[in-house]
Amino acid sequence: MTILSTDVDLFSEAAKLPSEVITIIVDHLPKCILPELLHFPPIRREIASTILSDVYITENVQRHKGSDELLVGHSSCDCSHFKIKLIKLKQGITQWNIYPKTIHLERIEQFTNVSNNFPELLTEALSINGIFFGKEVLESNELTKFLENSNIKFDMIILNDFQDLVKIPPVATTISLFDTLLDNYNIPDVKKIDIEMKSRSMDSEFYDFPIDMDELQIKGEMLFQATLIPNLRKLCITAEY
Repeated sequence: MTILSTDVDLFSEAAKLPSEVITIIVDHLPKCILPELLHFPPIRREIASTILSDVYITENVQRHKGSDELLVGHSSCDCSHFKIKLIKLKQGITQWNIYPKTIHLERIEQFTNVSNNFPELLTEALSINGIFFGKEVLESNELTKFLENSNIKFDMIILNDFQDLVKIPPVATTISLFDTLLDNYNIPDVKKIDIEMKSRSMDSEFYDFPIDMDELQIKGEMLFQATLIPNLRKLCITAEY
């Protein structure tokens, strides 16, 4: 979406609209422009609600910068979630009394930090998503142990570049794998699996996926065989050579 600037007249007019309409408009704005809009008192509540509704908690926060070039504005922002540090998130929740509906956390350390210092963030969230990195960061057995003992029900687990086979207990409904192989793909309660392989290939053997899974997407340079799932609603296989 192209936003040239935080134009005073534009957002002053927007403030005259019903709150639910303002929220719809704000939801379609580039995420990285939202902090600037907190300077407009008439719509601050709607802006804060949008910022806090879907957050990616990380210590590495970078914002896409707007451009004064014609028809460019904040079009470079492709953020699907609002990135924020935990300390800033706590301040925002305290100020606005709004808890995130969806949270994204990367690394076990982040989950431990939140569990120890802000556990209500996990209990109040409707959707919890975990992003974990393998290569030289986390061993697969450490991840399995964490998932088994965390008592967290994930909407999505994203695994990046694990060298050893990973065992995932039934704690998520969606699993996304990037250059990562599982020891077993037939995981109860999983409804969607995304697999993308760039530097690795799946072994040439049969793969069993959950029989009640809804969606399967596989992309990469590989040959594999799998049991055809009768109730699958979406199947997407992309082979790159």
